Amino acid sequence: MLKATLAGFIVSALVLVAGGGDEAAKKERAKFKGTWKITKVENAKGETDEFKGAELRFDEDGTMELKHNEETKKATYKVNPAAKPKELDIKIDEDGGKTIRGIYQFEKDKLKLCVDANPDMSERPTEFGVKDNRAILLVTLERAK
Repeated sequence: MLKATLAGFIVSALVLVAGGGDEAAKKERAKFKGTWKITKVENAKGETDEFKGAELRFDEDGTMELKHNEETKKATYKVNPAAKPKELDIKIDEDGGKTIRGIYQFEKDKLKLCVDANPDMSERPTEFGVKDNRAILLVTLERAK
């Protein structure tokens, strides 16, 4: 379940359904635009190599794609840059429209995502870290060159 959810999330890639005319969200989506390579994934058991090297491609229109092991998954994302920490929701196209909620931060050419791997959970993470009692994933991506 966790693997399928992470794949769906990454395929969606670290997303909220792109909002209409919100200028702040539009500017923030421009920061996501492009291809990102997953360099690290952590869960409550520690670091896992399962999705290392997978690529996420974000478009400014709020769509995204995950490419991993010759498989491609699609999703939409929505950002809320006004939230503290900044929020990201990913809606997985092929998973019945389930939403993965998370938070994000940019650090130069890196993007950190912290998501609850259980779709449609009512609580999103509030800090960057994994918890023993929740299916939290901490994902680090680097902009592809």
